[in-house]
Amino acid sequence: MKSIQGAYEGQCKKGLADGYGIAIGTDKYEGYFKKGWPDGKGKYTWENGNYYEGEWKKGEMDGEGKMIHIIDDQKKEITRGFWEKGEYIGIYKESYEVFNRSSNITNIDFSLLNNKTNEIRFILFSGKQLEIERISVTPTIGLYENLQHTGNSVILTNVEFPFRAYVNMPQHNFDFVINQSGNWQIRIEVDLEFSY
Repeated sequence: MKSIQGAYEGQCKKGLADGYGIAIGTDKYEGYFKKGWPDGKGKYTWENGNYYEGEWKKGEMDGEGKMIHIIDDQKKEITRGFWEKGEYIGIYKESYEVFNRSSNITNIDFSLLNNKTNEIRFILFSGKQLEIERISVTPTIGLYENLQHTGNSVILTNVEFPFRAYVNMPQHNFDFVINQSGNWQIRIEVDLEFSY
């Protein structure tokens, strides 16, 4: 990286920084290298004093870390979370996750439809779309305003994210979290022939 070319002190392999080291150019990096690139845990400090401390991969911020922007002598702005290929992706690594599901649920797909509203729509399939007759959604993190039945789907409106809840339908239940706000669709596929 041109910004840290200049002085280097640390471990090398085949003429390249590899292992722990410190590289100083117009900017400074202290941490782990692989094949000449920041890779692993390290701290990168820009010429203006801003710095990122966390995980790197092939010379890019990638993984968990924190970015510090120096505003003035008294004030700093701190961003914590996860980066991927140099871009901040949020405070959580995954946008969603399923923790538990009943054995007769064969698949659960999450789709972010847009960022215009904060809603979650549940649709149920078993070869074709089924009507959701009864459903209870019990939040453990976050809130929602209303639960609406619309045709063959159920919509939670004005959802506060991150949102984690236990969903119970007769014979089908699961526990999930969505960390990113937006208009989400959850497609639940079930095996109606499955017997306990």
